[in-house]
Amino acid sequence: MSIHKLDLDNLAFEDIRILVHSIRAGGKTFLAGDFLKYESQNGPVAYVNTDGEGLMTIKGMGLGKVGYKVETLKDFKDLMAEFSKARLHALAVDSLQILERIVKIGVMGTADRSPISTKDKNEWVDIGREFENAVLSLSKAAKLVMCTCPSAINADQITGNPRMVSPDLSGQRALGVAGYFEYVGYVKILPTGKGKVKRSIQFAPDGVTLVRQQTPNAICEDIQLPDGLGGWALIKAAIVKSLEGPST
Repeated sequence: MSIHKLDLDNLAFEDIRILVHSIRAGGKTFLAGDFLKYESQNGPVAYVNTDGEGLMTIKGMGLGKVGYKVETLKDFKDLMAEFSKARLHALAVDSLQILERIVKIGVMGTADRSPISTKDKNEWVDIGREFENAVLSLSKAAKLVMCTCPSAINADQITGNPRMVSPDLSGQRALGVAGYFEYVGYVKILPTGKGKVKRSIQFAPDGVTLVRQQTPNAICEDIQLPDGLGGWALIKAAIVKSLEGPST
């Protein structure tokens, strides 16, 4: 039986999906490793890398043999199916941008041309469906999911003017991808001196950055991230507090 009764006044911190985007080298992979390191105290975790980059960022965190490199859509589907047999506690996918490329190659055989639409085949639709299925499969694979994606400035298609800082995905997915996640956070980078930066993560909307939070109590302030580990613990604490119920 797949029907579960819910206590809507006491929602727990589980079945949470979070998307983190930022400029390149913004600390997304490190935060994903921090997420897995912290949550490994509570159950099995896995890190799925789609492009081979960023791996050195999480070296030395003590995660051990929980990493997987996928290069094809079949690899990804098979891995998610394997995870879903014994659901993980936490899963990180790094990154959605390359996962989208893998989907395009799986559908078209290449990612180096635009999709085509004919009366017999619509590659746009096929890519959208496969990408959606890939993202939805993450929830079956793990209770807690974090995905990363580099950011881009999404321009207005009519005027060409900058419109929104969003995940660097194709077309409408750049904005529509937020609908698959309970939380979408943007990591801000503030240079503070030679080779030094301060990082924070934003969940509150400002009209120019794609963020999202499905919560009774809004996370209104940016969360300051430490230089080392501990950022996920702060984010989790803010989310847990936001789930306590609407403020009165």
